[in-house]
Amino acid sequence: MKKRIIIMTVCLMLLTGCGRSGSNAEHPEDTPWNNGFHAIMENDKGWYTNESAADILSLRYTDKESGVQVYLCSRPECLHEGGDSCTATYNDLEPVNTLMYEGDIYFVAYEQDEETAGIALYRAAADGSTLDKAADVYKIKFPQDDRCDIDNVPFIIHKGYAYIPFDLSKRSLPGFGGYIDSGLMKVNIYTGECEEIVSDDEGYFSRRVSRLKGCGDYVYFDYTGMKPGDSGTYRYNITSGEVSPTIVDDENYTVLSGVTPDRVYVSTANENFCLRIKSYDSETLEYIGIAADTDERNMASCTLFYNDMIFICGDNDINVYRDGKRIGGLADCGVDTDEFEYSGNVTYYRYQNFLCKISENYLYRIRPSDYFFEDRICYYIERCPLEDIISGEGEFEEVVQVSDERGRTILLGGYTGEVYYGDPEEEAEENEP
Repeated sequence: MKKRIIIMTVCLMLLTGCGRSGSNAEHPEDTPWNNGFHAIMENDKGWYTNESAADILSLRYTDKESGVQVYLCSRPECLHEGGDSCTATYNDLEPVNTLMYEGDIYFVAYEQDEETAGIALYRAAADGSTLDKAADVYKIKFPQDDRCDIDNVPFIIHKGYAYIPFDLSKRSLPGFGGYIDSGLMKVNIYTGECEEIVSDDEGYFSRRVSRLKGCGDYVYFDYTGMKPGDSGTYRYNITSGEVSPTIVDDENYTVLSGVTPDRVYVSTANENFCLRIKSYDSETLEYIGIAADTDERNMASCTLFYNDMIFICGDNDINVYRDGKRIGGLADCGVDTDEFEYSGNVTYYRYQNFLCKISENYLYRIRPSDYFFEDRICYYIERCPLEDIISGEGEFEEVVQVSDERGRTILLGGYTGEVYYGDPEEEAEENEP
């Protein structure tokens, strides 16, 4: 397996400066129950989000007490319309996913200039005062009249290092002929040092990394290939640097579902084609047994492993398991978003697919909106206490709405205000019927 080392000479002196570049043990672990896309980023006073309908940078802050949402930019005169002076919309970067780690906000984004293209890791201060590049993660010579496509696989941060999967191809030549490179980069978030720890040499047919989860001395991931028997769950030892298979099931299709200090869990289908979660010993990798056997037919249901419990969030309910047994859950908690009729007077209902996270003893769910019909709301964030979900008596409350209008402020009480830093007369003319 080849390795590439890229050393950056930049010393980061801001809020997360060089003084925090100690050993792995000094920094927090990954939180697999709250990482990936739409991770809940919060502190005592508010929530942070980074989403827009156009998939460009849009860092926001929502105050918990008042419900007011603003762009994460400390310049009061800023219009938050991209460019290189706004920390919230900087250069209309295209982020993959965003995480909060040790009080700062990190995201991976695609970049391209006149001669190069690639991906970079950025860090923003929680008060919106600074935005800096933590590392150039991957960069190649690339013509300006073309563009790279990057497979949007979320990164994680574990014990002071970002683990960033990449899969680049030419947009002008999709498929086999346009493949550029793929692998997994390990990035010291304080020094910018980068190391490629996973790489195949089979071009377009190389295996791809996904579903990263950090726990203890390991970073786990699915390593998926196009050939039979070429896929499985692997792990990287953060101390020795060894990459080794953990679970390769030739008989059943499995994907990494969760990790805890003593268990590795994979999801598969049972004999009724419903979701089954199997557990393995994390030290010996021996099969232990079935951790949850469900009647959930949505194999993509979100599974969260938290405090010795498994939360399985389906289309319309949430079930909680411990030691292979269901201990509680919440039924009929889906949102019926559409009712429409086809010919023959047949009525169809469409339920939302929720993305769920756990933070501060709440289960959060991210509910996307029908953007064009819901006043340009990108998505809603709702939450319910974990104990209420287990008891079966919980109700979700909406806490954040993320809109997509520049300069817009949202109050959760139902009032929508406008913040405008331009010419009021100009705005009035534009709004004339």
